[in-house]
Amino acid sequence: MNKVNIIICENCSHYEETFNNDKNRGGYCYYWDYEVGSSPNLVVHDDFCSNAELNIGKIFDEIQGEIYKEYGAMPINLLEDLERQKPKTYVKIITDFYFHKDLDLLINSVYKCKIFK
Repeated sequence: MNKVNIIICENCSHYEETFNNDKNRGGYCYYWDYEVGSSPNLVVHDDFCSNAELNIGKIFDEIQGEIYKEYGAMPINLLEDLERQKPKTYVKIITDFYFHKDLDLLINSVYKCKIFK
């Protein structure tokens, strides 16, 4: 069976959160054009569709949080070095992190070498 990578609405660039309470989170999906005067599609944060586009800025912030949680202070200029990558490489590294949640893979991708803790 082939694995399919899914981007949930919460991490999509077309999503805008409009409500967040104890029971649920959600907002609007702006992917589809909507008629003047009507609202965009209302979605829950963990809905998904085939038109999703990863919100790279949000995932970059998540990466930064994971690095600080794992290492405390930044021992290396990883985030700066990540941002210096070519645009396609930058997006690929961040997308790989989103789907695998693996800091070692991210570090190895940025520096193309093995870094041990």
